[in-house]
Amino acid sequence: MRILMIIHGFYPLVGGAEVAAYNLAKNLIKKGYKIKVTTSNLQRYAEYQLIDDIEIIRIPCRKRNLAAFTQYEMAHFFINSLSPLYQLVRKFKPDVIHAHFTVPAGLLAYLIKRLTKVPYIVTFHGSDVPRYNIKKYSITYALLTPIIKSIWRNANYLISVSENLKQYVTSIMPSLLVQVINNGVDLDEFHPRMMKHNNSDPIKIIMVGRLIELKGFQYVIQSIPDVIRKSPKRVIVDVIGEGEKKEELINLTNRLGISQNVNFLGFLDRKELAKKYREASIFVIPSLNEAFPVALLEAMASGLPIIGSKVGGIKEIVKEGVNGFLTESKNIHRFSDCLMKLINDDELRYEFGQKSVELSKSWDWKLITMQYEDIYQKVSRSFLRC
Repeated sequence: MRILMIIHGFYPLVGGAEVAAYNLAKNLIKKGYKIKVTTSNLQRYAEYQLIDDIEIIRIPCRKRNLAAFTQYEMAHFFINSLSPLYQLVRKFKPDVIHAHFTVPAGLLAYLIKRLTKVPYIVTFHGSDVPRYNIKKYSITYALLTPIIKSIWRNANYLISVSENLKQYVTSIMPSLLVQVINNGVDLDEFHPRMMKHNNSDPIKIIMVGRLIELKGFQYVIQSIPDVIRKSPKRVIVDVIGEGEKKEELINLTNRLGISQNVNFLGFLDRKELAKKYREASIFVIPSLNEAFPVALLEAMASGLPIIGSKVGGIKEIVKEGVNGFLTESKNIHRFSDCLMKLINDDELRYEFGQKSVELSKSWDWKLITMQYEDIYQKVSRSFLRC
């Protein structure tokens, strides 16, 4: 079967959706599928690449920042992609087009279907769903909602990465049928360290994600002075990622007098990221909203206890008192309290970490891929009957 994926950002970009699309493509190829991925070119890669047998076609895009896409950059990708995509579909003859994000990928798939009749499915990842990030995209959502509804209405299948995100979709169009297929984790790549931490080791807290307001890293950083004062062990915080709030977060650590305890490590490749998880003691995900965070799954597969905000897909993954603690987002004192509970109890950290590993097996990419295969087969069969 031939699958054409469209996504505005792709490997080696390291956002959750990019990592999910990469792992899905990689696992499908292992099972004999022919996969092509159309994505943006960041003016530093070849227009055609072969990575892990995934054929990647990169469309020129005026993108400058690796950490996030602006609305202008996504519009530029859309405009530049339409003609090359049409030519690619005529040549490749895919059985199904898989759009990651409603816009711009879903809009491209919708137009290509009108031109070629090739069916398409859409996977929602978060900000492509109106109301998900209303603070940042209120005007954009108002302008694009009629178009988004048309994309959804004409899709052959709609997939949400979490139950919470599905509720956003059905609150806009209650009649839509949406299947939930969670993101997954590569259990061969992310696994626990072989030995327990020594009692003399410092406590290493790790946070991973784009450095944007929605991720809420600032609230954990504000809790760290209190944690340092109370902790019997040295406390180190590793912040992994890039984004528009990086300088603001660095300045915050300077003002709080904790710059010696907080490391901003930028983007890391997958191998180095896996190593950092294994070196860590506690994973914190303080987001204000999340669809179904891949970084959280990676941390769990790496054997870490979790402290997370009680929002979105996080509360679908973390089990309170089983593999971690859930707290209200923005609650600085609660983050401090949860951190101290884990810092002061080595056995609890270990027990939560072991449970995280056990729970993460439910999201093995091999299992997630099988769910997508079922949908591709259904859509392809219905297309052949037309």
